[in-house]
Amino acid sequence: GPQSGIILFKNKKFGKRANKKINTTFISSVNTARLAVLSLSILEHSSFGKKYSKQIIANSIALATALVKKGYELRKINNGAYSNNEQVHLFLDQYGDKIELYRRLIGNNISTNFMQIMGGQTFARIGTQEITRRGMREKDMKTIANLLDGALKGKNVKDKVIKFNSKFKKIKYSFDK
Repeated sequence: GPQSGIILFKNKKFGKRANKKINTTFISSVNTARLAVLSLSILEHSSFGKKYSKQIIANSIALATALVKKGYELRKINNGAYSNNEQVHLFLDQYGDKIELYRRLIGNNISTNFMQIMGGQTFARIGTQEITRRGMREKDMKTIANLLDGALKGKNVKDKVIKFNSKFKKIKYSFDK
């Protein structure tokens, strides 16, 4: 979606409390272009959201499973699973300097975010929402795990990343067909 958003609450009392905190912290003026894109995103989500969300979670679980099979340690959620949302958290401390690891990934056209929480451990936050929107499914997560593994180990996988990405040119879960 756009650089903006809407948070909806079922519980009106909780929503009012959250809104008070949010509005006193994050203040922005209206931007017509963002409002138009947000509106379109909401309409698309009302049509495709359930299917899209289920596929995002399926892709996160498949990616986590593939990375664990390669020997990587991942953050688990409270129920013991590796994900129930659009993120997979790959612990990195044992693989070397986080700046160097980040450079390896970016140099291979692999985008992640690095975080340092969870008891001081550094992890890569790998999102699956955009790759899902491009049409990637569970079977493709093994390829992504292999590419991540190669890049983290210092191999040049950039051409393989580009070739793999070129297979997914259409946006899914969208009105623009």
